[in-house]
This record gives sequence, C-alpha cells and structure tokens, in this order.
Amino acid sequence: MDKIDARILNLVQSGFPLVSEPYRELAGQAGIPERELVRRIKNLKKKRIVRRIGGVLNSERLGYPGVLVAARVPVPGLERLARMVQKHPGVTHCYERSGEFNFWFTLQAKSRRNLETALQGLEKDSGIKFVCLPSRKRFKIDFQVKF
Repeated sequence: MDKIDARILNLVQSGFPLVSEPYRELAGQAGIPERELVRRIKNLKKKRIVRRIGGVLNSERLGYPGVLVAARVPVPGLERLARMVQKHPGVTHCYERSGEFNFWFTLQAKSRRNLETALQGLEKDSGIKFVCLPSRKRFKIDFQVKF
C-alpha cells in the first residue's frame, strides 16, 4: 500500500460523493485517472484491506438498539462460538481479544426486548454467559491512514 492507496482509503470513508459518477469525483480528488482508482480499490478489496464500500447506518435512529457484548470463552471453543454468533442477523462485528474477556461482538435488534431475547437464545445455544455493555454516549472515531 502506498500514499495514493492511503489517500483513496481516506476519501472513500470520509464523505463518499453522492453524484452521478462518484468514482470519477474520487479520482479527481486523489489526482489519478478514474480507471486507476477503480483498479486500486479492487486491489485493496482483493488484499482484504477494504471489506466493502457502503453506507454506515445509525441503527439507533432506525429504531434498532444495539449492545456491545463480551464473554470469557475457553480458547478451544472460540471458533465454534464465533461461527454460531456471526450467523445471527443482528451481529455486525465479532472478534477475539486478549485478556479476561476474550470474545466480543456487537448486536442490534428491533427492540430492547428482541435484543434480550436474542442474547438469551445465544447464551442457551452456546452455554456461554455474556456480559452486555450498552452504550451511554456515542463517540465517532475517524480513522485516517497516515504515512
């Protein structure tokens, strides 16, 4: 990844242009031809640096409350739990971390009641006790690639 790739990453995540030819607009902002921009984005996706390009929705504003969930999981059971949890349609992120709580995921549902029901079902199916950490205040962290 070079400085042009970093510039592209910063552009696509900080105000994707809502115009008839967004990639042409982004290419102009990056100072490269549109064809090169598209090639570079495809390459970043192939390398799994970019997972997807799309909107980031505010689930709370859409009426879907969310929660961050943590658990202590024996290492041999992590993969099985991850496969099970990520199948749930309300799970947006699922990952392993080091430390006492080594398994984390985020979950959204249509209501607080549905959230509780989903978590109870996941606990029952997995045999793992989850700790729910609802957000009290949202902080937006803007990630920018710097060289």
